Amino acid sequence: MGTPYAWGGRTPDGFDCSGFTQHVYKQVTGRDIGGYTVPQENAGTQISVNEAQAGDLLFWGSKGGTYHVAISTGGSSFIHAPKPGDTVKNGDTQYFTPDFAVRM
Repeated sequence: MGTPYAWGGRTPDGFDCSGFTQHVYKQVTGRDIGGYTVPQENAGTQISVNEAQAGDLLFWGSKGGTYHVAISTGGSSFIHAPKPGDTVKNGDTQYFTPDFAVRM
């Protein structure tokens, strides 16, 4: 939490959205899910956003053309690296609604 957003960032010095999700999964599970949203879409099984549980990935955009990814923390909450000038923080699907999820 609080790590600055950095375009192309893949380390705790700065993350973009997919760099953040890649880093977390590698640290927690030892698994490399890829460094960009499209490979991460295929790292698990696609599910509806309503089915997402803590640890699943949430995606914005159409499959194959996603532009943002976050990690569900359960319910309507997620954690992500949102945009330049911001930091890694919590979000809520009520205010920023993903298009689909991937069960990890």
